[in-house]
Amino acid sequence: MSYESKREPRTINKAFRYQLCPNKEQRGLLVKAFGCARIFYNHFLNVVIDIYQRTGKGLSSEDQGELLVALKQHPDYEWLKEVPSQILQTTLLNLRVAYTNFFKKRAKYPRFKKKHKKQSIRFPQGICVEGDFVYIPKIGWTLLVSGALVNLFTYQRL
Repeated sequence: MSYESKREPRTINKAFRYQLCPNKEQRGLLVKAFGCARIFYNHFLNVVIDIYQRTGKGLSSEDQGELLVALKQHPDYEWLKEVPSQILQTTLLNLRVAYTNFFKKRAKYPRFKKKHKKQSIRFPQGICVEGDFVYIPKIGWTLLVSGALVNLFTYQRL
């Protein structure tokens, strides 16, 4: 009697850490992207908390997506259009994952992000690597200390 596994083949994701060498203008754009992601995360965390306190229900993914579009069109938040929309979408995803982990008792309640702590942003698409350079959407070509195949790009500010 032979045992055949009914499992699907698994995909293994690998992460590599490389150092970027952005120029002064690119550094400014990345700092702006960090700020937008942090403010956006904190704004939506506040919205979710407020809605839960008023109604006893959370926000669905669709509702969050609609609020994202509405927020970007609001005159007070015009500056959100200056960063790639992927950053804001992955920020919403990070908030959803934080709540999921909290409700499954794998983490504490989501906290507001602070300006002077470690920050990171993700670019899930639009990344192109050629030789020792990487193209980042709305940032441009910047030097990589080591070149590699990049599928999901996370930039951290330490």
